Amino acid sequence: MMATVIGVDCATVDERTGIARAELSSSNRLDLLDARQCTAAQGALQVLAAWISDSGPNVTIALDAPLGWPVRLSPALVNHRAGEPLTVDAHSMFRRQTEKRIRALVKVPPFDVAADRIARTAYSALRLLGQLRATLGLLIPLAWSPDDKGVVHAIEVYPAATLKSHGWRYEGYKKKQQLSERREIINALENSRVTLNSFRPTLEASADALDAVVCLVAARDFIEGSAEAPKDAGIAAKEGWIWVHTSKPVA
Repeated sequence: MMATVIGVDCATVDERTGIARAELSSSNRLDLLDARQCTAAQGALQVLAAWISDSGPNVTIALDAPLGWPVRLSPALVNHRAGEPLTVDAHSMFRRQTEKRIRALVKVPPFDVAADRIARTAYSALRLLGQLRATLGLLIPLAWSPDDKGVVHAIEVYPAATLKSHGWRYEGYKKKQQLSERREIINALENSRVTLNSFRPTLEASADALDAVVCLVAARDFIEGSAEAPKDAGIAAKEGWIWVHTSKPVA
Protein backbone atom coordinates (compact mmCIF):
# COMPACT_ATOMS: atom_id res chain seq x y z
CA MET A 1 0.00 0.00 0.00
CA MET A 2 1.37 3.41 -0.97
CA ALA A 3 1.82 5.63 2.05
CA THR A 4 2.33 9.34 2.56
CA VAL A 5 4.88 10.45 5.13
CA ILE A 6 5.15 14.00 6.43
CA GLY A 7 8.08 15.34 8.44
CA VAL A 8 7.86 18.37 10.71
CA ASP A 9 10.93 20.00 12.22
CA CYS A 10 8.96 21.77 14.92
CA ALA A 11 9.63 25.23 16.31
CA THR A 12 7.80 27.90 18.28
CA VAL A 13 7.26 30.05 15.18
CA ASP A 14 6.47 29.20 11.57
CA GLU A 15 9.57 30.95 10.26
CA ARG A 16 11.80 28.34 11.94
CA THR A 17 9.60 25.34 11.12
CA GLY A 18 10.70 22.94 8.37
CA ILE A 19 8.23 20.57 6.69
CA ALA A 20 8.55 17.85 4.07
CA ARG A 21 6.26 15.36 2.34
CA ALA A 22 7.07 12.17 0.46
CA GLU A 23 5.45 9.07 -0.92
CA LEU A 24 6.73 5.80 0.45
CA SER A 25 6.61 3.05 -2.15
CA SER A 26 6.03 -0.64 -1.55
CA SER A 27 9.81 -1.07 -1.87
CA ASN A 28 10.26 1.52 0.89
CA ARG A 29 11.75 4.22 -1.34
CA LEU A 30 10.95 7.79 -0.35
CA ASP A 31 9.98 10.05 -3.26
CA LEU A 32 10.17 13.64 -2.02
CA LEU A 33 7.14 15.67 -3.12
CA ASP A 34 7.83 18.88 -1.21
CA ALA A 35 10.26 20.36 1.30
CA ARG A 36 10.28 23.90 2.58
CA GLN A 37 10.82 26.30 5.43
CA CYS A 38 7.50 27.75 6.52
CA THR A 39 6.77 31.47 6.55
CA ALA A 40 4.32 33.72 8.33
CA ALA A 41 2.29 33.87 5.11
CA GLN A 42 2.39 30.09 4.55
CA GLY A 43 2.33 28.61 8.02
CA ALA A 44 2.71 24.99 9.01
CA LEU A 45 -0.97 24.48 9.82
CA GLN A 46 -2.13 25.80 6.45
CA VAL A 47 0.32 23.75 4.39
CA LEU A 48 0.09 20.53 6.42
CA ALA A 49 -3.71 20.58 6.34
CA ALA A 50 -3.62 20.90 2.55
CA TRP A 51 -1.06 18.10 2.23
CA ILE A 52 -3.08 15.72 4.39
CA SER A 53 -6.29 16.57 2.55
CA ASP A 54 -4.59 15.76 -0.77
CA SER A 55 -3.22 12.43 0.50
CA GLY A 56 -4.77 9.01 0.78
CA PRO A 57 -5.92 7.48 4.07
CA ASN A 58 -2.47 6.11 4.98
CA VAL A 59 -0.47 9.06 6.40
CA THR A 60 2.29 9.13 9.02
CA ILE A 61 3.27 12.52 10.46
CA ALA A 62 6.72 12.46 12.09
CA LEU A 63 7.23 15.36 14.47
CA ASP A 64 10.60 16.45 15.83
CA ALA A 65 9.37 17.53 19.26
CA PRO A 66 8.49 15.88 22.56
CA LEU A 67 4.82 14.94 22.69
CA GLY A 68 4.58 14.23 26.42
CA TRP A 69 6.12 14.93 29.81
CA PRO A 70 7.72 12.66 32.45
CA VAL A 71 5.17 10.71 34.49
CA ARG A 72 6.80 11.72 37.78
CA LEU A 73 6.81 15.47 37.08
CA SER A 74 3.20 16.29 37.87
CA PRO A 75 2.94 14.29 41.14
CA ALA A 76 6.15 15.93 42.35
CA LEU A 77 4.78 19.43 41.77
CA VAL A 78 1.07 19.19 42.48
CA ASN A 79 1.39 19.87 46.24
CA HIS A 80 4.77 21.61 46.18
CA ARG A 81 5.18 24.96 47.86
CA ALA A 82 7.87 27.54 47.20
CA GLY A 83 11.01 26.94 49.21
CA GLU A 84 10.28 23.30 49.97
CA PRO A 85 12.68 20.53 48.82
CA LEU A 86 11.66 18.03 46.15
CA THR A 87 11.73 14.34 47.02
CA VAL A 88 12.07 13.01 43.45
CA ASP A 89 15.56 12.83 41.91
CA ALA A 90 16.18 15.23 39.04
CA HIS A 91 16.52 12.63 36.25
CA SER A 92 13.26 10.91 37.20
CA MET A 93 11.47 14.23 37.41
CA PHE A 94 12.75 15.92 34.25
CA ARG A 95 13.70 13.05 31.91
CA ARG A 96 11.33 10.68 30.13
CA GLN A 97 12.01 6.97 29.67
CA THR A 98 12.46 7.51 25.94
CA GLU A 99 15.15 10.15 26.50
CA LYS A 100 17.01 7.76 28.78
CA ARG A 101 16.80 5.05 26.12
CA ILE A 102 18.04 7.33 23.33
CA ARG A 103 21.08 8.22 25.46
CA ALA A 104 21.86 4.51 25.88
CA LEU A 105 21.04 3.46 22.31
CA VAL A 106 22.78 6.05 20.14
CA LYS A 107 24.66 8.21 22.66
CA VAL A 108 22.96 11.37 21.36
CA PRO A 109 21.21 12.90 24.38
CA PRO A 110 17.95 14.71 23.58
CA PHE A 111 17.01 17.74 25.63
CA ASP A 112 15.04 16.92 28.78
CA VAL A 113 11.59 18.20 27.93
CA ALA A 114 10.81 19.28 31.48
CA ALA A 115 14.09 21.05 32.10
CA ASP A 116 15.02 22.79 28.85
CA ARG A 117 13.62 25.36 26.43
CA ILE A 118 12.47 22.45 24.26
CA ALA A 119 9.31 22.50 26.41
CA ARG A 120 8.09 25.50 24.42
CA THR A 121 8.64 23.60 21.18
CA ALA A 122 6.73 20.65 22.65
CA TYR A 123 3.87 22.99 23.53
CA SER A 124 3.81 24.36 19.97
CA ALA A 125 3.91 20.86 18.44
CA LEU A 126 0.98 19.69 20.54
CA ARG A 127 -0.92 22.85 19.67
CA LEU A 128 -0.26 22.22 15.97
CA LEU A 129 -1.53 18.64 16.28
CA GLY A 130 -4.67 19.89 18.00
CA GLN A 131 -5.25 22.49 15.30
CA LEU A 132 -4.82 19.88 12.56
CA ARG A 133 -7.36 17.63 14.26
CA ALA A 134 -9.86 20.46 14.53
CA THR A 135 -9.26 21.76 10.99
CA LEU A 136 -9.49 18.36 9.30
CA GLY A 137 -12.02 16.70 11.61
CA LEU A 138 -9.61 13.80 12.17
CA LEU A 139 -8.48 12.04 15.35
CA ILE A 140 -4.78 11.82 14.32
CA PRO A 141 -3.79 9.44 17.14
CA LEU A 142 -0.22 8.55 17.99
CA ALA A 143 0.86 5.32 16.29
CA TRP A 144 2.47 2.55 18.35
CA SER A 145 3.01 -0.15 15.75
CA PRO A 146 3.98 -0.28 12.06
CA ASP A 147 0.84 -2.39 11.63
CA ASP A 148 -1.25 0.75 12.23
CA LYS A 149 -2.29 1.48 8.64
CA GLY A 150 -5.13 3.17 6.83
CA VAL A 151 -5.37 6.23 9.08
CA VAL A 152 -3.67 9.57 9.58
CA HIS A 153 -1.49 9.18 12.64
CA ALA A 154 1.57 10.78 14.23
CA ILE A 155 4.84 9.70 15.80
CA GLU A 156 7.62 11.47 17.69
CA VAL A 157 11.11 11.44 16.18
CA TYR A 158 14.53 13.00 16.80
CA PRO A 159 16.61 13.75 13.66
CA ALA A 160 20.02 13.72 15.39
CA ALA A 161 19.36 10.22 16.71
CA THR A 162 18.09 9.05 13.31
CA LEU A 163 21.16 10.44 11.57
CA LYS A 164 23.59 8.82 13.99
CA SER A 165 21.72 5.50 14.01
CA HIS A 166 22.29 5.30 10.25
CA GLY A 167 25.97 6.24 10.56
CA TRP A 168 25.57 9.70 9.02
CA ARG A 169 26.72 13.13 10.17
CA TYR A 170 24.48 14.20 13.02
CA GLU A 171 25.95 17.51 14.22
CA GLY A 172 27.71 20.59 12.91
CA TYR A 173 25.37 21.31 9.98
CA LYS A 174 22.82 23.79 11.33
CA LYS A 175 24.60 27.09 10.75
CA LYS A 176 24.11 28.94 7.48
CA GLN A 177 27.80 28.70 6.53
CA GLN A 178 27.96 24.90 7.08
CA LEU A 179 26.95 24.12 3.50
CA SER A 180 29.44 21.30 2.92
CA GLU A 181 28.21 19.57 6.07
CA ARG A 182 24.59 19.74 4.89
CA ARG A 183 25.66 18.41 1.51
CA GLU A 184 27.26 15.44 3.24
CA ILE A 185 23.91 14.55 4.82
CA ILE A 186 22.05 15.17 1.57
CA ASN A 187 24.40 12.80 -0.26
CA ALA A 188 23.80 10.16 2.41
CA LEU A 189 20.05 10.55 1.96
CA GLU A 190 20.32 10.12 -1.80
CA ASN A 191 22.30 6.92 -1.27
CA SER A 192 19.65 5.57 1.08
CA ARG A 193 16.52 5.13 -1.03
CA VAL A 194 15.53 8.80 -0.93
CA THR A 195 14.73 10.54 -4.22
CA LEU A 196 15.12 14.28 -3.65
CA ASN A 197 13.90 15.37 -7.08
CA SER A 198 14.34 19.16 -7.41
CA PHE A 199 14.58 19.91 -3.69
CA ARG A 200 18.32 19.57 -3.15
CA PRO A 201 18.88 23.38 -3.26
CA THR A 202 16.18 23.85 -0.62
CA LEU A 203 17.88 21.36 1.68
CA GLU A 204 21.27 22.95 1.10
CA ALA A 205 19.86 26.34 2.09
CA SER A 206 17.73 25.31 5.08
CA ALA A 207 18.78 23.03 7.93
CA ASP A 208 15.15 23.09 9.11
CA ALA A 209 13.89 21.69 5.80
CA LEU A 210 16.73 19.15 5.86
CA ASP A 211 15.74 18.00 9.34
CA ALA A 212 12.16 17.63 8.11
CA VAL A 213 13.42 15.21 5.43
CA VAL A 214 15.35 13.29 8.10
CA CYS A 215 12.01 13.03 9.92
CA LEU A 216 10.73 11.25 6.79
CA VAL A 217 13.54 8.70 7.12
CA ALA A 218 12.59 8.18 10.78
CA ALA A 219 9.00 7.60 9.67
CA ARG A 220 10.20 5.04 7.14
CA ASP A 221 12.20 3.30 9.86
CA PHE A 222 9.04 3.11 11.94
CA ILE A 223 6.93 1.78 9.07
CA GLU A 224 9.61 -0.78 8.13
CA GLY A 225 9.67 -2.05 11.70
CA SER A 226 13.34 -1.19 12.24
CA ALA A 227 12.67 1.31 15.03
CA GLU A 228 12.73 0.20 18.62
CA ALA A 229 9.37 0.08 20.41
CA PRO A 230 8.92 0.98 24.09
CA LYS A 231 9.26 -1.78 26.67
CA ASP A 232 6.55 -0.23 28.85
CA ALA A 233 3.61 0.75 26.65
CA GLY A 234 1.72 2.30 29.55
CA ILE A 235 4.46 4.77 30.40
CA ALA A 236 5.07 5.53 26.71
CA ALA A 237 1.37 6.31 26.23
CA LYS A 238 1.68 8.92 28.95
CA GLU A 239 5.16 10.31 28.19
CA GLY A 240 5.53 9.76 24.44
CA TRP A 241 8.21 7.75 22.65
CA ILE A 242 10.99 8.69 20.22
CA TRP A 243 11.08 6.21 17.34
CA VAL A 244 14.65 5.66 16.15
CA HIS A 245 16.29 3.10 13.91
CA THR A 246 18.26 0.29 15.52
CA SER A 247 20.67 -2.01 13.71
CA LYS A 248 19.43 -4.90 15.84
CA PRO A 249 16.43 -6.93 14.71
CA VAL A 250 13.19 -5.51 16.09
CA ALA A 251 11.12 -8.13 17.89
